[in-house]
Amino acid sequence: MEDFTWFAGYLFGQDKAVAPETGLIAKTSSSLWISYKFSDLLAVLTYDSRTSQPDNSHTHWAHSTSAALTYDVNETHHITARYEVLEGANEIGYGAAVDKVQSITLADKIIISENLALYVEYRVDQADENAFLDENNSVTKKDASLITLGALASF
Repeated sequence: MEDFTWFAGYLFGQDKAVAPETGLIAKTSSSLWISYKFSDLLAVLTYDSRTSQPDNSHTHWAHSTSAALTYDVNETHHITARYEVLEGANEIGYGAAVDKVQSITLADKIIISENLALYVEYRVDQADENAFLDENNSVTKKDASLITLGALASF
């Protein structure tokens, strides 16, 4: 069992609303994930759920499920492929008509030194309705892509 790692968490509380006339917002968040490490491969499954309920309103609920595989190419490169499905996207700000968003991510973690890692990531999102702005920020469309370059230094 030493190759398994798991986590379960639940948070709850109240938050001030953006518009003062709506009062407090009751919020919850739960997360479950499990991972298993094969020799050069790490498999991860996750489930996340969120709710919010402004005063005098219905409960807004969204949840996501994802699966990821990370392959240790060598000591320096770690390639990850991840698939995620978000349902209830309209409840957390994607737009009134959007319920489901699917995402595919390909990433490489490049270890430069013990204290520095670079990240290169390409992500494609596909919604069931128009949810994303085009390149001119004028027309919405069902899909979007993103390239991220990042660095993480630790001391």
